[in-house]
Amino acid sequence: MPTHKNKRQTCIRTNNTLVVCSIGNPFKKGDVAKIILRFNPEGLEDYESHLKFVVFANSTSEEKKPQGPLELFTNVIRRAEVGLTGAVRPEQVFYGGEVKGEYAMEYRDDIGSRVLHSYQVTNKGPWRVSSLVVSIEWPFQVGNDKPQGKWLLYLDEKPIVETLDSWECHLPDNEVNPLGLPQRPGLAEPPLEALMTQPSNHTRTKRDTEMVITAEAFVGKDGRRQEMVNMVSVQLHHYQ
Repeated sequence: MPTHKNKRQTCIRTNNTLVVCSIGNPFKKGDVAKIILRFNPEGLEDYESHLKFVVFANSTSEEKKPQGPLELFTNVIRRAEVGLTGAVRPEQVFYGGEVKGEYAMEYRDDIGSRVLHSYQVTNKGPWRVSSLVVSIEWPFQVGNDKPQGKWLLYLDEKPIVETLDSWECHLPDNEVNPLGLPQRPGLAEPPLEALMTQPSNHTRTKRDTEMVITAEAFVGKDGRRQEMVNMVSVQLHHYQ
């Protein structure tokens, strides 16, 4: 949008990379023209880090000191407001009930109550994210004085990712149902989605009397002493 003495002149885009602006005929001595151009960057590729603009002026009149093209560079700054929210049902899981060792586990329901972790990733823009990685470190085992720690959260199914774009979920080897436990025949286990409406007072069974867990002890509202382990780690990385 060029302006010249409060008068708007005309700019014409001749092709995808060239804009021609007529700033006056004649353009008198001492005149000043201000040209404002606005561009929509949505067509930029993610690998483009800067843009180059070439500005030049020409006239049908003879120029005494002609000036060559002026090159201007501008950096491309992409901003994306990426957010991560999470929920777990039930919110707290306590140890208790009959003590069982690892070799006594025959079916998945022998392990204990099911726990559902769900995470939602959002991008409020204004720019898209070319590559996004969500890293989830769950409390796999609790360390003690034994070569192998005590099971804490047992991953019995591969994570599910719901998205419109392509995705990949990478897990270390033998992390999904490492004991190979099947579902108990004839037992219809409720789907994980049903946990979203269940109360959060479930218990989880102990599995090894020789492995002692150092947990945080507290007294509940009912006056009973409880022990709880809190360990959650979620990391979000996005790359341009």
